[in-house]
Amino acid sequence: MNEAQRSFLEQLAARIPVLFEAIRQGNIKSEYIIGVRCIDTRQVRLKLVAEVVDPGPSPLATHGMQRVNAESLRGADKDVKPTRRRSRRR
Repeated sequence: MNEAQRSFLEQLAARIPVLFEAIRQGNIKSEYIIGVRCIDTRQVRLKLVAEVVDPGPSPLATHGMQRVNAESLRGADKDVKPTRRRSRRR
């Protein structure tokens, strides 16, 4: 790794605590755009992102609850018959 690469990575590393601080202050998502490059004919944006993925107080407990709710909904859908709607006449 050369000095330019090391400097680039150190700048990125310095941004990480800033992203986490924005989350700590109540934001759901915080991002830093590293740069925009043109690859072939497409523009690509490279980002460093910190994002709240589970805002609950106990992540494991809320994941379990969501899974149970999703499973119970799947079972309830089997009893429901699909309804057909007629197209509107003009």
